[in-house]
Amino acid sequence: MSVEWFAEANGWTAEEAISRYPNASTVTLRSLRNARGWTLRDLAHQIQECGVRRPTVASLSRFETGARKCPSRELLRAWAQALQVPVGDIVLPADVTDGD
Repeated sequence: MSVEWFAEANGWTAEEAISRYPNASTVTLRSLRNARGWTLRDLAHQIQECGVRRPTVASLSRFETGARKCPSRELLRAWAQALQVPVGDIVLPADVTDGD
């Protein structure tokens, strides 16, 4: 999911989306989870099903809110696999908001 897609889905320009949500990756993670109707506990279980030690609900919440910035590569891959999206769909918005 790109910033452009997220912006368009909300009726904003990419600049408006970035200004409203400077840490767009957290919005992306939460929206991907919510789109499936999953709680953080559900997501933790799905990540565990992908072969990664089950993360705590609190740690997942910190990633979603931006309080914690960099999940391990292993967790990021499992998160993407659980959500059935490419890793880039999770990583790209943060890259865009960092000015790249």
